[in-house]
Amino acid sequence: MREIKRTLEEVLKAIEGSGGIKATIALRLDVSRPTVDSYLKRWATAQEAYTQETETNTDIAESIILGNMQAALQQQRDLKKDQKPAIVESGDAWKYLQYKGRDRGYTPTTRTEVTGADGGSVRMTQIIEGIPEGSI
Repeated sequence: MREIKRTLEEVLKAIEGSGGIKATIALRLDVSRPTVDSYLKRWATAQEAYTQETETNTDIAESIILGNMQAALQQQRDLKKDQKPAIVESGDAWKYLQYKGRDRGYTPTTRTEVTGADGGSVRMTQIIEGIPEGSI
């Protein structure tokens, strides 16, 4: 399948309002995601527009989280002693930051726990190459 060649102006228009999501840009241009990557490499102006779009939306996501935190704090201040605070949801903003805000320190984290049978301990052996077994 040969893809349609797009102009810089078309690419810039597709980037605008995309949230920096390449799949959205590709859909708007009716091209593949790798083609979007090649447009961004070809035109510095397109890369700059893409970076600006991502930065703008990262700012918005941070603002949502900050606004939610401030609203929750105000709710707590306004509560009577017998009331519980409302839960403030900002999961979508966090998810965006984890994938698009990596250069600002937002990274997805994973935690792995290893246990043996029935939650018991696991015996592990460390092998150091080049050192004869039993010499340490």
